[in-house]
Order: sequence, then structure tokens, then C-alpha cells
Amino acid sequence: MISAIAALFVAASPVIDVDFDTRFASSVLEEVCSGDTIDEAAIRTDETAQIMVEHFHQFRDDFTMDAYVEARRAAASCETLERDIFRFGEVIERRNELRAEIAALEARQDEIGAAITEMLAAYTPDNIVFSGSAVVVTGSPSCGGWARGAAFFVDLPCLKGDHDGLTYLAAHETYHAVQSAFMPAPAEENAPSIFDEIIREGTASVVADFNKIESSGAYTQLSQRVIKTNAQRMDANFDLLEMTFFYLSKSGDEDAAKKASAIGLSGFFDSPFYAVGAMMTRVIDGAFGRDALLCLMAAPPEQFFLAYDRAAETTGEKRLGKYVMRAASKTAQRNKNSERCI
Repeated sequence: MISAIAALFVAASPVIDVDFDTRFASSVLEEVCSGDTIDEAAIRTDETAQIMVEHFHQFRDDFTMDAYVEARRAAASCETLERDIFRFGEVIERRNELRAEIAALEARQDEIGAAITEMLAAYTPDNIVFSGSAVVVTGSPSCGGWARGAAFFVDLPCLKGDHDGLTYLAAHETYHAVQSAFMPAPAEENAPSIFDEIIREGTASVVADFNKIESSGAYTQLSQRVIKTNAQRMDANFDLLEMTFFYLSKSGDEDAAKKASAIGLSGFFDSPFYAVGAMMTRVIDGAFGRDALLCLMAAPPEQFFLAYDRAAETTGEKRLGKYVMRAASKTAQRNKNSERCI
């Protein structure tokens, strides 16, 4: 286990405690190709395994604990199932390399911990005390990472030795847990829920800005390509947001917000609304300052959008469309007593 504890010894400053945990990945790799009989009961009761299966089961019915146990049993015999949905084929092929990667991460524990702490603390309000964990996994259904509460999980094989990519990915996902300590609970209504997701992903993308990485790891290159793509089409991304809110207001589709999220906030389309949220974050931060930005994040989500459009009016950045502003203003009318941040 890697422990990275950072406390800023200044009155009222945020205190960040992030714990890097490699135990799960190490135990899986020790079992792979060992020829040993797996401990099925231990696997089924393992918290990380349970969280992983529960997370991915919401996307596909075949991601079950039974299927995961069978995949672990086959991997212990150095075999993969016909449908390798947990991607153990790559784990088996690269098992020695992955073991070395875990050792390398442990050797960089202080450096990685300090980098994550610095990124999180810069966008965390005073007096926030946060304790979370970043758990390294191997043998998962998908590249990238996912979060549950104050814990973040990252798939090791996908990173292919990209330690900087891992650091920034962990900071991005861990910041979502920090957000939960001071932002309002995610909204359930269509328009506010889209506002909320854009704010959360946009600010996290600024906290962990992959463009600041100078190395050329595989995950970093992928992330930088996505940033470049969205920068080149930023006006179109804002237009897509406007069309989304037109659809939300006119279609009567109960699944409108879900469909909009699948397009605008999905890696399938390079997450255009992440980029919109990141641009809004930078404009607000530059126009009104960090304290105002954090205040807006803690306010009802439409306030963030209204503040951006106010700033863009003077900075010359892309303005929000009529239907976005109409939704923000309508929601603001129901939240008249919300705190003013600017």
C-alpha cells in the first residue's frame, strides 16, 4: 500500500489525504498462472471486486460476480474464457511487466502523492478535510477509471507504464469525491442534472489538465488528443449544448437527459461537454477569481452557467445559446435565495 498524506499547515486550508492501494492488483497478479485453486469465497467478499462488478453491471448484464469468478479461475490456470470480458488475456500476457509496474509505482509514492495533493488543494475550499483512496486494479472490463464514494479505481494494464497519466487520472477522479464534500447533491431534473454533470467534469478536467504533462505515455497521448480535438471544435461543442437543451425542452422524452449525457459526456464522442465545462471553468476563474469559482460550484448549478455567460459577454468567448440560458434562468427563479458569488 502506498500512503500519500499531505496536510497544509496553514489555518483554514484544505487538508488532503490520498491513499494509493496496490493490494488488489498484486493479489490478482500473484494468482494469475499460478496453477493454484482460487479462493472463491474470498473473491466474492472482496470489497474491490464487489464494487467493480456492481459498477460495470449497470452497463451490461453479463458483468456479474459469477462471470468474474470464472474469469479468475481460468486466469489462475493461465487460460482465458471464450468471452474475455474482464480482459484477462492481456493480464496473462503482460503479468511480469505489470508486477514490475506496481513496484515502480510504489517507488514513486511520495512524488505521485504530492502531485495529486497539489492539484486537488488548488481547487478545494478552505476548511475541507478530505480522505480518500486510489485503488489500482487489474483484470477489469474497461480502460480508465471509475469512482465509488471517496475511492477511485484505475485499471493498470491500460496505462502501459504511463505514471504521469495515472497521476492525472487519479487526480481527476479523486476530485469528484472532493466535489461531493462541498457541492450540492446531483440534481434529478433533466436540465439541472446536465448542468451539474458539466460542472463536475469540466472542473475536474481543469484540476488535472493533461496538457501540462510533458511525457509521452499512451494514456497521456490519448487524453491530449481528446483535448486538442475539442479545442478545434469548441464552437460546435457549444452549439451541441444548445441543441441538447432545445431537445430537452421540446421532445417530451423522459430519457432525454440520459441520451444527452451519452452523447455529450461520453468517451465514445470524446466528451464534448467535458471541454465546454473546462472552458467555462477557466473563464469564470479568470474573470471572477478562485473564491468565486468555488462559491459557484457550491451553489445551485444554474448559477455557474449564468456566471459564465456574464463573463463571456465581456471576454468575447462563445456565449451560451437561448435554450441553455432559458433553462438556467428558469431554474434560477426557483432558487431565488441561493448565495450570490459574484
